[in-house]
Amino acid sequence: MPDVYSSPRIAGRGSFVKQVFLSYARADGKKVKRLYDDLSRMGSIRVWFDRVDLLPGVKWNPAIRKAIRESDFFLAVLSQQSVSNRGFRHSELREALDVSKEFPEDWIFLVPTRLDDCPMPFHELEELNYADLFPKWDDGVARLCSTLQTSASSGKPLVRDEIPHDDLSIMVDVDRVGKSERTSIDGGKVLRRRKEPRRAHTVRRTYHYKVGLADLDLKSGIRTMGRVAHGLDSVQSSFHFTLERLSAPRKALTTMDRCPQLYLPRLPKSFYKRVGPLDTDNVICLTRRFLAFDEGSYVRYNHLTGDSPAEPRVRFISYAGLQEHAEAAGVTLEVAIAYLITAELVDYFLDLGYHDQTRNCPMDRTEDHSELTGGLRAGHFCKSCARALDKGTPFASAFRAMIAWGR
Repeated sequence: MPDVYSSPRIAGRGSFVKQVFLSYARADGKKVKRLYDDLSRMGSIRVWFDRVDLLPGVKWNPAIRKAIRESDFFLAVLSQQSVSNRGFRHSELREALDVSKEFPEDWIFLVPTRLDDCPMPFHELEELNYADLFPKWDDGVARLCSTLQTSASSGKPLVRDEIPHDDLSIMVDVDRVGKSERTSIDGGKVLRRRKEPRRAHTVRRTYHYKVGLADLDLKSGIRTMGRVAHGLDSVQSSFHFTLERLSAPRKALTTMDRCPQLYLPRLPKSFYKRVGPLDTDNVICLTRRFLAFDEGSYVRYNHLTGDSPAEPRVRFISYAGLQEHAEAAGVTLEVAIAYLITAELVDYFLDLGYHDQTRNCPMDRTEDHSELTGGLRAGHFCKSCARALDKGTPFASAFRAMIAWGR
């Protein structure tokens, strides 16, 4: 891995939820509180706000400096009144400028955010593109959120051109028969296309995904002839997703057949560190259906054992439905997805008859598709699932690890 990953500050970019440090002047407190409320509605970030995160009795100076260094983004909220007055926020800005020097030049860390038409207090900030929350507040917040949803691994924003807002960004490499064509896709829209030298012996289409779902930093692996090669040795490499699909005539493919699928051939290394080795033949598939926006976006996930299951179970749950479950339970979208994956682990580790279908158990499900009914919080289990947790089964450890990631 590059030397830059030896820095604890940068290594933190692999977490589920990004931390955004909010720096402001007391005079702008009301507008900053509104900004805090707007940003907090995003499930993919956690806003560090001194009014909330500084507890009584804490030494505020070292606590603030520590929070700056542990954050993924630093929002410098500026106004004419704050720029012209003295205050500790100038010290915070200097600290953030020092931290930004630890990053590669094209990474995003410090984001100047203007409340009005004010000058930059430091000449270093003049080199950065800033976000304006005026004259239209909502437009400015939307643009700011787009920056905060930048890929955690690279820190670079995608160049968007009439792309609908979506939490899922997909980078796809397409190898076609007789030639290779590299395509970058975000939310189903092609961003860039670059043709590469011909490959006469290419016999299949291979989709390598680099996915950012909210704050998930998912690194692509390489799937070849049913075997998965993992070349990333760092624990920061959270997941390995690939898809291999043989070339076929387009007319033979249905709409769902053309949907890219995200294969999870093995669990993250940090998972193994927590719970020990598991059966790597357990494959969980997540599918992002983006070919028809008017029909909605769906997550498709299969529970597969081995490379060629006789009757794989395929279930669908809409993103909107998953978000509703997450909001009703008071958890982030990442936590809800962790439950979704864990629900598949239940089928793998436990006999299907073990779950007694008690209402409001998070592992409850219908015949057609999986629904995370009831509360998604830990502790809301039926007696059967609770007994499984008490017995210390692999599922118990898997479940606790999944929930720990989503917190």
